Amino acid sequence: MKYVDILTDYGFKLLFGDKELLMAFLNALFEESGKVVTSVRYLGKEIVAVHRNSRTIYYDLLCKINGEENVIIEMQFRSQETFVERSFYYMAQSIMHQGDNKRNWNYKTYPVYGIFLMNFHLPVPYAPKKVVNEVVPVFKGTDTQLTDKFKMFLIDLLNFDKTTEDDLQTRFAYWIYSIKNMGKI
Repeated sequence: MKYVDILTDYGFKLLFGDKELLMAFLNALFEESGKVVTSVRYLGKEIVAVHRNSRTIYYDLLCKINGEENVIIEMQFRSQETFVERSFYYMAQSIMHQGDNKRNWNYKTYPVYGIFLMNFHLPVPYAPKKVVNEVVPVFKGTDTQLTDKFKMFLIDLLNFDKTTEDDLQTRFAYWIYSIKNMGKI
């Protein structure tokens, strides 16, 4: 029997190219918040540059869940100096492309979730040493969230230290265990 390493581009696209598996992963990630994903529609992976001097974006995976919310899923195997900035840029572009150029557009946007699976530690000195760091805009000095339209999940696979299936207590832990170990089994 052969196994696929999910940490490769091929394995990542094979796994998350299956709608049922993608929904199962997203529901495990969102389980604590009570959010349930009932539908997935894959979108094009490319956002063409708006201006001549801008860059075209190539997402690993871009989809719409529950009919209106955008989800970006990226697998980053190696650390990059500008990883955080690039992640914010990807999220911002997804929000910007929801807009309408008409004068009377009311700026209504739908949530964008960025899920960034990293096989390295977050390249910032103050990052918590957690498996999942959830990033949302909050008012400084409080936990009061400014908007629910922007949420990043920075998933640090190196901080996941469960070594046997007996150590796993949540559906999401099973997912991370599988993602880390599928190519080794």
